[in-house]
Amino acid sequence: MVEYVGQVVQGELNTVEDEFILTNIKHLITQSVIQHKQLDLLQQYLQSKAEQKESCILTVNDQIPVKLNEGEVLLLIKELAEIQQKLS
Repeated sequence: MVEYVGQVVQGELNTVEDEFILTNIKHLITQSVIQHKQLDLLQQYLQSKAEQKESCILTVNDQIPVKLNEGEVLLLIKELAEIQQKLS
């Protein structure tokens, strides 16, 4: 596995299983496995929020809401694109 450290998310890339293991989002420790298709859907959602110039709230572990401001949304879109590129 390859470690990924971004400004918004951190985790490990599992190229064998084509997934990203999220270990940290905005300094909150978590453990979530995100499949490549789920990364696509998340990126599309964030892109729509960015186009509307809106902040958004993501839920970590189905319990903890994490608010992303407009700049963090754009940064996360960039980071997800990097992760997807490395998984491909």
